[in-house]
Amino acid sequence: MHILLFTIVGLVAGIVLLGWAADRFIDASVKIAKVFNMSPVMIGMVLVGFGTSFPEFVVSAIAAAKNQAGLSIGNVIGSNIANFGMCLGITSLLYPLNIHSRIVKKDFLVLFVFSLFIGIFIFSGHLTQISGVCLLLALVMYFIWLYFSSKKGEIATDALVVEVERELSHDQVKMTQTVIWWFFSLFLVFVSSEILVRSAIAMAQWFHVSSLFIGLTVVAIGTSLPELAATIIAAKRNEPDIAIGNVIGSNIFNILGVLAMPALLSPSKLASSVIYRDYPIMMLFTVVVWLLSALPPNKNQFSRGSGLILFIGFLVYMAVVIWFQ
Repeated sequence: MHILLFTIVGLVAGIVLLGWAADRFIDASVKIAKVFNMSPVMIGMVLVGFGTSFPEFVVSAIAAAKNQAGLSIGNVIGSNIANFGMCLGITSLLYPLNIHSRIVKKDFLVLFVFSLFIGIFIFSGHLTQISGVCLLLALVMYFIWLYFSSKKGEIATDALVVEVERELSHDQVKMTQTVIWWFFSLFLVFVSSEILVRSAIAMAQWFHVSSLFIGLTVVAIGTSLPELAATIIAAKRNEPDIAIGNVIGSNIFNILGVLAMPALLSPSKLASSVIYRDYPIMMLFTVVVWLLSALPPNKNQFSRGSGLILFIGFLVYMAVVIWFQ
């Protein structure tokens, strides 16, 4: 019993420390990018959206290096479902979101296409190193597309850019202090991720459940907390496009960058539940979120009704995963 208590404390401590360190890391990264005149589009979509997925990236890399591919894969798919059902669902319940940004609307389609793309590897039944290379190449191509898109003149007036620029105008950058925080928070992200992974593996062994199950539930929810915090804060500040862009950017990075980690470091056969339950449900959430934002009567917005649908869907999914485990 003492071992279980120690494991639970380690898991909670790892999640809390990881969330705090990731927040400090993103803040320092944004300030450094501002000093080097990085475009608001790149800051908004890459550093904020992808930055909040950095915990998933490190956790998945460490888990894969420990030959725990199930934990990595569960973290990716579970986090994407949690980002939609928990983060976007809860945020929309608290603060209904109106979408103004053309960039955000396009990225719904980009996310849908990339989600279909990984289905090629999911339904093959295996994640191989070739799969990992293909995922990273797709991520690089997306970065290149974002970079050239940010150079277009009409982008300067996009709602997302306006919101990011307004947010950046509040920051006062002290470069030496910021760089120190960047390295320190990066170190804490790796330390807390190591604690989280070790505790998750120990918990799976204690309860005699699969590491995939722990990845889909406890770890996915824990590593999605930075997205939840960032999304709620943006919505509270009346920056809905940053809130939604954060979720979409995070999910794109999860299925390309984070999923590449188990493929490259721990190639393995996929569990049948991933192929026939978890991936299809992730796709269902992706389609539902897109439809909720694109069809009347809530076109270009996430109402409280939309948020309720997403959050209930997330709770139902968690119940199904726990029931079948």
